[in-house]
Amino acid sequence: GGVWDANTPVPYADAVPLEKRRLPGQQETYPYLTVDDFLEPYLVKTPYPLNHEQFFNGNWKGAAIDGYLLPIKPLYLNYFDINSLKELLPNGLPKFSMESRIGGGVAAVLRIPIVKSGEFITFERIYLPSASPYEVRKPIISESQNDGTIVECSFGVAIAPFVQLTQQNLYRIAMVDADYAPHTQVNEYQLTFLQNATKSTPLAADMKQRSNKRLNEGVTTKFYNVKERVDAISVSNGLASGMLVPQFKPHNGTAQYSFAVDFGTTNTHIELSVDRGTPMPFEVGAKDLLFGTSYPFNHHFDIAPEIKDLILHEFLPELLGKTAASEFVFPFRTATSEHTNLDHSKKNEGLIDINIPFYYEKYPSRANAKIQTNLKWSNFQQTDSDAEDRVNGFIETLTFMMRCKVLANGGNPLATRLTWFYPSSMTANHRNKLRDLWATYFNTYFTAVTDTNLRSMSESVAPYYHYKTAEGVSSLAYPAVSIDIGGGTTDVVIFVKDELHLLTSFRFAGNALFGDGYNRDAADRNGFVQRFRKRTEDLLQSNRLNDFQKILNDMGRNSADIISYFFSLENNPKLKNAKIDIPFSKWLASDEELKIVPLVFYGAIVYHIAKLMKKANLPMPRYLCFGGNGSKIISALDSSSNLEILTQFSKLMVEQVYGAKYGEANQTDTLNLKKVAEPKELTCKGGLYETRDIRIDDKMVVLVGDASQTLVNNASPVFPVNRIKYQDIEAQMHQDVCTEVRTFIDTFIGLNYHINYNRNFGVNISKLDFYTTQLKTDLMQYLLQGIDQTQKLGGMGNQAEIEESLFFFPIVGALNNLATRIIMP
Repeated sequence: GGVWDANTPVPYADAVPLEKRRLPGQQETYPYLTVDDFLEPYLVKTPYPLNHEQFFNGNWKGAAIDGYLLPIKPLYLNYFDINSLKELLPNGLPKFSMESRIGGGVAAVLRIPIVKSGEFITFERIYLPSASPYEVRKPIISESQNDGTIVECSFGVAIAPFVQLTQQNLYRIAMVDADYAPHTQVNEYQLTFLQNATKSTPLAADMKQRSNKRLNEGVTTKFYNVKERVDAISVSNGLASGMLVPQFKPHNGTAQYSFAVDFGTTNTHIELSVDRGTPMPFEVGAKDLLFGTSYPFNHHFDIAPEIKDLILHEFLPELLGKTAASEFVFPFRTATSEHTNLDHSKKNEGLIDINIPFYYEKYPSRANAKIQTNLKWSNFQQTDSDAEDRVNGFIETLTFMMRCKVLANGGNPLATRLTWFYPSSMTANHRNKLRDLWATYFNTYFTAVTDTNLRSMSESVAPYYHYKTAEGVSSLAYPAVSIDIGGGTTDVVIFVKDELHLLTSFRFAGNALFGDGYNRDAADRNGFVQRFRKRTEDLLQSNRLNDFQKILNDMGRNSADIISYFFSLENNPKLKNAKIDIPFSKWLASDEELKIVPLVFYGAIVYHIAKLMKKANLPMPRYLCFGGNGSKIISALDSSSNLEILTQFSKLMVEQVYGAKYGEANQTDTLNLKKVAEPKELTCKGGLYETRDIRIDDKMVVLVGDASQTLVNNASPVFPVNRIKYQDIEAQMHQDVCTEVRTFIDTFIGLNYHINYNRNFGVNISKLDFYTTQLKTDLMQYLLQGIDQTQKLGGMGNQAEIEESLFFFPIVGALNNLATRIIMP
């Protein structure tokens, strides 16, 4: 009661609990508020200007290079909406502002409107810097004093997606603590998430720590999973606290996004279309960032580069794609990154415990990071929980990225469609496991799974629909063959009258050509690695590219990974900008001894396809259409735009198998080879062009590869059903497979008399006898090793049924042996 005396002294702080306080100058108990109830004693200064486009900067007036968190206490949310801080009073003054003062001080002013129209109460605190960065000045705050302290804190925050929904918000939030100096290493950063509706009560958030500065890992990183709307984030280092107020994009989009994901052995690619438009690669530009950061997106600050570095290494890159001028583009290397001490027996999550290392093959990995490749064929359907966990993390990360893309561009997550691909030779058990994973994460990040919004397609089938739609290929008159050469498998689809006729698949692809055969991590015995490693290292060392050398050293002894890295150096943006050329493809193309190996590899695929087509009583193929990352080897064999030489070689191989000529009887007049500059994109583009459900189970056939041309199939209408288990294979079939492989080798060597390998391919034909001997050595041993490896992968031993040709098993070992003997005779 009574009239307030404006001259009554009001304390800056009151230690008495709010509900027990007495009004200044009066005896009445009343919960009045002081400056210290709303304003923090410390003002957190960041080593970068706060990203004012994505976070409210408190109407900062001062040096543009300075950045501060809002010194607002969570209690403010008990009385006001946090966004009210951004508003103006009727007289035009901001409700909250910060400005620099002489001597490095900062004034924080909070103006709180009262019931009387146009009137407000001003709460103000001056923050002063410490005399020394090694000893933080203690704030002087009491009833009569009001001096706060500025604290420099080196940390960064990233939030994905940077969009706010009315409901079903799902966030991944990364925090990097780069306070690692001796006097700041004791600081322990924590994030607390707040919502206007819950006032100062923190939201539930799952947190995992990854890197740890106290274990000599440089910095500490923490990752949060938040499943509610976030209006503010309180950042604390154990001493000082401050508020981040995100300025999220509102979401009101209705566009329908369709994604196609080719989860490959070596590389993974994503294409998308909007409202059924033309397919395009998944890219992220400055206008549709997947995440927001407390630091400016395009600010290359030097004070704490570790912050941006850790966001890249343990979270996501800011930009993706060629049009975004990013060094990180799709397709990217199929790999996961995790802390070396990650416990796979616990529940782990994508973008928290496990992420995709887009930097792999471009930057050295951190010492505490474990990179894992060869995810697709991981034996996770048995007892390898580590492998299963990594595949989970990989697929979850991809799905979360797609959700962020949809939200950032005004798409409707409930209308999103996704097509994923699988190799035809993948076992049903393995395929079902992947289907369950895709369904789990699609249901989590988009909507309930239906037959139309989540579908799978054989990666063998999809490329043809791109060639048909965009490249003018037709199989109406004569067969067209789509050959998808990946890292782990080659999938072959034969189309007749523009419909899928037959399909086969075999594990004879990029890794079979450049890998270690049936050895494990034997790079010191791999011909390709031994031929080109020193040449590559000499260029890296002479140009002082120590980071690239470290990446190579970190590859270990897996030859397939090393060769993939050699290929990647050709298009590395940093090397291109520095005008340093490491042209691995050109080296391979000009190597007159080793070049025989990829030519045999290619010849074996064409030979087997011709054998299958002849067995099916089909005319010779009119088109051979290539896709998959492994098909890049074609350019090393024939760099001409129309592939004239390789076309002639392919025609001769088909004619040798058929015992007929092109243009004779009912055969087509000619053969055309088709390839595109980015073969990895074909599968995804084709999957978006063709929306029908393409069944393959009754089209799958396996030409065993023996001299009798035995066929295996489960339900093909073209051939009688024939199923063979590995336990039913007799020694004679082993002999017959080796005989067929020798027949192929003789056929291949014989073609030199029709198309001179030296004149047309640059192969040293003086060593043809040596090549022949090496190719025919130990074929039976390689065949049995291939069978044993396949049985272990399937997990059924001798009970497993033959689901791919045995023809290529001996050739895998033979190619590895040939390359090794060429370099180390």
